[in-house]
Amino acid sequence: MEEDVSHPDSTWDVFNNLIPTLSNLPSPQNALSSTDGPLVIDLEMAELLQEYQRGIGPWMDLFDHDLSYQRGVMRRAHSSPLIMQALCALTAKQLSMVTRGEVWEAVAACYYGESLRLLINVLADTALCRQDALVATILLSSYELLASPGLDHRRHVSGALTLIKTHDFTARSKCLERASFWVYARLDIAMALIHECPTMLPPEEWNVCWAKQETEEDVLANQILWILAKIIAFTFQKGETLPEANLSTSRSKLLAEITTWFDDLPSSLKGIPYGSPSREGFVKHWFAVPASGQCHITIPRLD
Repeated sequence: MEEDVSHPDSTWDVFNNLIPTLSNLPSPQNALSSTDGPLVIDLEMAELLQEYQRGIGPWMDLFDHDLSYQRGVMRRAHSSPLIMQALCALTAKQLSMVTRGEVWEAVAACYYGESLRLLINVLADTALCRQDALVATILLSSYELLASPGLDHRRHVSGALTLIKTHDFTARSKCLERASFWVYARLDIAMALIHECPTMLPPEEWNVCWAKQETEEDVLANQILWILAKIIAFTFQKGETLPEANLSTSRSKLLAEITTWFDDLPSSLKGIPYGSPSREGFVKHWFAVPASGQCHITIPRLD
């Protein structure tokens, strides 16, 4: 029996198996990729969108003061069925893991399948919004990481990486494209740490540009992500073994970057200790901005 390529099982199928034949695929019924007016939603979709705004949205925007995935993405959902379906799919999947799993699991799968079909349409039509394709792919990649965390992580994030490289999305892109790049970077780093391998997008290709004496917490958080990606690349580098002298020099440079980053932090980002230490010796800190607390991750010692 021939495989029905118009019904992919994952973003991996869309980007690796379907792209060569996209021009020959029939458009899914009732699967418009954009609309001139607001979409019509039902009670279930409204519940999912509200849940996204309460939970997943703030997490996506953890290092983004512009709240791009709470504001910009939600605005795009008004005219993008693709983003609307992807938002509902991810939120339903997250709900299936915390409450009424058997109910939300089927709902999530339905939205996910429709999202993949809509994604094919957007990728097949170069006139459609590439920004929508990137945002939706990021959302669907997050869905897949929740659904199948044990599978090869490259299958889940390769679609977003393909779009990032094809359209040259970088840390210097604008608006939702920049926000999506940094969400991808977080996913890439998380998977690299879990699987003990370098990030799929090497940090030297991120096209970063840092201002001196930076004070914005989200920018500083992204800066430490970039440094962490370089540490991961150094720690899990593959291929020919470098001479000890070269390794020592690279290690010293990374340690110097970390030290400089910590030393240059504004006082508002360092937090204020309060309360008594725990039995393990940990002290609670209050941070003016949530991203500040997330910046205080433990950087692995390289010496």
